[in-house]
Amino acid sequence: MATTYVTDKLGLVKENEHLTVYFPQNNKAMVFRVVSRYNAGFENIDYGKLPIESGTILKTYEGSNVTVAATGRFPARSYATGVKFKMSNVWDSTDMWYVPYTWTNRVWHSKLMVRPSFLRVGVQIPTNVNQQRFQREQVVGGVDAAITTYDDNPSDGTASLGFQRGGIELVHFPEIHYGYTFGNDTNMALNTRAKFVYGEYIVEIPNSAEFIYSILSRQVPSHWVSMPTSTTDSQINQGLRKTWGFEGFTLYPGLKKATAIQDYNQILNSKDVQGKGVTGQ
Repeated sequence: MATTYVTDKLGLVKENEHLTVYFPQNNKAMVFRVVSRYNAGFENIDYGKLPIESGTILKTYEGSNVTVAATGRFPARSYATGVKFKMSNVWDSTDMWYVPYTWTNRVWHSKLMVRPSFLRVGVQIPTNVNQQRFQREQVVGGVDAAITTYDDNPSDGTASLGFQRGGIELVHFPEIHYGYTFGNDTNMALNTRAKFVYGEYIVEIPNSAEFIYSILSRQVPSHWVSMPTSTTDSQINQGLRKTWGFEGFTLYPGLKKATAIQDYNQILNSKDVQGKGVTGQ
């Protein structure tokens, strides 16, 4: 089912529409109704240079070290991990997207765009945990990955996986620090820029198990964001539990609708969720 009409021309969810955030590592999703957009009409943050600061020592794809000559100038053949976007006067000035678990009625839907657009872009959720995998746990990817493709002579070829180029779409949750990752795999030092299109959504969780099932079975339109998470990390689960009292709604096949409804009702009626006051009408 197409979901484009629940979003506006910026790709952000309209008021009174729904946002579904899917976690592939455990087949669960958070479902929100967007009550309103707190920053309506002001959805752009022209952040400026990437927050790769002068004097920082980065690793190169060849295994050596290189020093950043000027803030935002990305050295050739290098990568940066665990990067956070700083901003003064926010809750945590070292990480502009972080708020504590008490912010139960807020999520941030962000679309990062970087220049040059061929830069590698990824994310660690939580910070310093690479989530990208190939063949279960066999291969770990990321902007820093250089994977040998010829066992007999490693210098004959390497592959890379686990990143996008030019940008990434995410939903930022309370109580979880994300670490952005960037890679410059060219042989040139590059001046960089970053821009966010974002929605600060005031949200609530629908209190109808039947309605939640209708969204997760795609009978009711919702904007879906699949998070780039391949492994279950305790910090993700703890953050969701502290904020909303549970780790998400499990997706069930159509023949298990009754099981799904029973499961969702148990979640919605649990003391942990009721005590948060996060469910709507």
